[in-house]
Amino acid sequence: PLDKIILPALKECRVIVVANKQENDSIYFSGIHIDQFIFFLKTMGYPEKIVSFAEENRAMLDHLQYDVGFDYRMEDGRLSILKSGYYGFF
Repeated sequence: PLDKIILPALKECRVIVVANKQENDSIYFSGIHIDQFIFFLKTMGYPEKIVSFAEENRAMLDHLQYDVGFDYRMEDGRLSILKSGYYGFF
């Protein structure tokens, strides 16, 4: 389902890019804010230390925008997320 790939909480961003690769596809959300970033970290299962750092420093990190994305493919009719990543910028 498309809402598993285009995460509703991240739709409000600057740009959404889909990349078709040889063995999987990728989706990138560019220009998200700190609360969306924290949502992404939790959704993708990042370590609690990273999530809690972002939550505890929300006010200091709020001036940044973030790019996030993940590689995925469909396996047996289910979405399989292969890897994810993030980048913060001023």
